[in-house]
Amino acid sequence: MHNVAQQKDTKLQPHQQRVVEDKDELNKKATDLSNFIGTSPIFDTLDPVEQERLKEQNDVMWQYFEILEARIAAFRPSRWNDLLGADTEDMT
Repeated sequence: MHNVAQQKDTKLQPHQQRVVEDKDELNKKATDLSNFIGTSPIFDTLDPVEQERLKEQNDVMWQYFEILEARIAAFRPSRWNDLLGADTEDMT
């Protein structure tokens, strides 16, 4: 996936650039948490209630990620779908 924040020719407004940067940071954090939940032996040693909280947190993080992607796509729909690596037919 392209890092939209590093694109030089996009001419984003400052608030739009922050959304892109937030999405990139959230992607890393949500991916790391997903990996922790799915592969870390430590996760299995946690209290079951804490495991559920982490799973719920991860679900919400990915929902937030999807919202940020939709916002970015709305900045310039014809161009951003390619930059996001999204299937343009799914975005219409």
